[in-house]
Order: sequence, then structure tokens, then C-alpha cells
Amino acid sequence: MPPRSRAQITRALDSLDPPDSLEATQTLPNKSLVTVELDDRFRQTVWVERGNYVLLERYPPKEVEDEAVGKIINIAKDEKAWRKMPYWPKEFPKFQYPESDEEDESNAGKMPPSDSEDDA
Repeated sequence: MPPRSRAQITRALDSLDPPDSLEATQTLPNKSLVTVELDDRFRQTVWVERGNYVLLERYPPKEVEDEAVGKIINIAKDEKAWRKMPYWPKEFPKFQYPESDEEDESNAGKMPPSDSEDDA
């Protein structure tokens, strides 16, 4: 589903039960945090996991900063397919785990030492 004119792809930083107060929980491609609401059709039917990407439709600009600036209109369930689309923001690169020099010291996948190695 290509984004509409006021739609943006954002990343969910937090997903909670209905909060007591609104907090900025979505990251826009320009790294700013905003508060959005879930579209009525998604309420009580889907969960947005932390770190997932969502399509956000922005409301017309408001002067009040504590209110929601838009609503989630779609959830990118197949992130791989979404990343191939031309409208995917370059500001959301694919996460890669940092390389570590400690891989040699890891015991993952290694057999425990035998008794003959302990005697040496």
C-alpha cells in the first residue's frame, strides 16, 4: 500500500496499554519523536511491537504539542517487502548487530573440555 500524501513511515519505540498521559512513542525519519494514535479499526485487534514500522497519516498541523499528530493507518508486517519499495525512507537502515572482537572467546557451539585436556 503506497503512502498517501500526508503519510509517513515511522518506527514504534513503545507500545503500552492505554496510557494515563500521552507520550511521544514514534520516531519519524528525521529522528523526531511524536505521539500518534491507533486507527479505530486496529484497536483491540492488533499489537504494535516495539521496533516495528508503521504507516502514519498526519493530521493538519496543530499548535498544541501534547496531542497526537496523526494516526497509525497500517502496520508493516512484512518488513522485507516494505524495504524494497521506492518510498521506504533511507533514514531507516536495516539494523545490523555491531561486530565484536570477542567472538573467539565465546563458548557457543563448542564442546566442553575433555578430561585429557584438564590433565595437561
